[in-house]
Amino acid sequence: MHVSIGRLAGIVIGLLLAAHLVLLGFFPISSEDTWWHLKQGELYVTSRSLPAQDPFAFTTAGREWIKYSWLTDIPFYLIYRAAGLPGLILLRLLVLLLLAFLLYRVLRGCDLQPLAAVLLLFLASLALRFRLYVRPELLSFLLLLVSMAILLRLQGARPGAAYALLPVQLIWTNVHASFVFGFALPGLVLLANLLPVARAAPAWGRLSLDRARLRHLATAVACLPLIALLNPHGVSMLLFPFRQNTMTGLGTFAERAEVWVLPEIDPIWWEVIVVLAVVLLAFLITALLLFAWEGRVDPVGWGIVLCMGSYAIFRNRAVPYFILAVLPLLALALVRVADHLPARAPGKSFRGLERSGPSPACSCSPPPS
Repeated sequence: MHVSIGRLAGIVIGLLLAAHLVLLGFFPISSEDTWWHLKQGELYVTSRSLPAQDPFAFTTAGREWIKYSWLTDIPFYLIYRAAGLPGLILLRLLVLLLLAFLLYRVLRGCDLQPLAAVLLLFLASLALRFRLYVRPELLSFLLLLVSMAILLRLQGARPGAAYALLPVQLIWTNVHASFVFGFALPGLVLLANLLPVARAAPAWGRLSLDRARLRHLATAVACLPLIALLNPHGVSMLLFPFRQNTMTGLGTFAERAEVWVLPEIDPIWWEVIVVLAVVLLAFLITALLLFAWEGRVDPVGWGIVLCMGSYAIFRNRAVPYFILAVLPLLALALVRVADHLPARAPGKSFRGLERSGPSPACSCSPPPS
C-alpha cells in the first residue's frame, strides 16, 4: 500500500503531538488547592447541601460563603472517592486531550492547513501547561473553547444557533469565576457587528452576521446574565469575580510581576511569557499586513487582545484564556494573509492541498489581485 511522504509526515507529527500531550497531562497532583476543592466537594456530598457558612475558617463567621466552584468540586470528590488520585490525574489528561481535539477542529474550521493548526495547538499546550492543575479552571478552559466554537459557527448555522451559548453559560457560572469571559466574548462579537465603520471586518468576515442572526445573538447576549442568575448565590455570584480581583492585594505592576517568577507556581516561568509574546507579535504583524493590503481591521480580534491580552499581562493565570480565545482569530488572519501571497505551486495554498479559494463558510470577498 503506497503512502505519500506528506501523509506519512502528518502521521508522525500527529503521534509526536499526542505523545507531547500525554506527557504534559500525566504528572502527580501538585496544587495545594486541589485538596481544598476535594474537601469542599466532600462537605457538599456528605451534607447533601451547600452550607451558607464556611466551616473551615473562623475569621469568616457571619459572611456569605460564595461557593463559586461547587459544580466542579462535587465530581472531583466523587472521582477521588471512587478512583483516588490516579482517577483525578486521568481526568486531567482526558480534559487536556479533549481541549486539544476541539481546538484543532476549530482551527481547521478556520481553513488553516493541518500542519499550521498543529503548530498553533502546540503553542496553546505550552500556554496551558503551567495551569494544568486539578482545579475548576481546568474545565473552564473547555467551556471557553466551546463558546468560541459556537460563535465561529454562527454565520453558517441556523439563525437561532446563538442560544447554544445559554446552557454553556449556565454551567460555566457554577464551575469557575472565569464565567465573565462567557459574557464578554459574545458581547464583543455583537458590538463588532454594530460598529458603523466600513473598515470593520469581524474575524475577517467569519463573524459578520446578517440581521436575523444578529438579532438572535443580541437576544442571547441579553439573556446570558439572566441565565447566570441560576446559581446558589444569585447576584452575589455574578459580582464575585470582580471582588476576587480586589482581594489579591497586588496594586502595582511591580507587585504583579513578582507573581510571574514564583517557583512554586512554575519553575519554568519564562516559557509562558515567550508563548504570549509570540502570539501577540504574530497577531500584530498579520493585523498590520491586512490593514495595509485591505484597509480593514478585525474589531473582535483587537478587542480580545486589548482586553484579555492586557489582563493576561497583569495576571498570568489569564494567559491560557487569552491564548484559547485569540488563536482562532489569528488562524483566520493567517489564512487571509496567505490569500494575498503568491501560491508556491498551482492549486496549492496555505489552506491545505485539498482546497483552493475562499471557504464557503467565510463571507470575506476574495483578495484584490
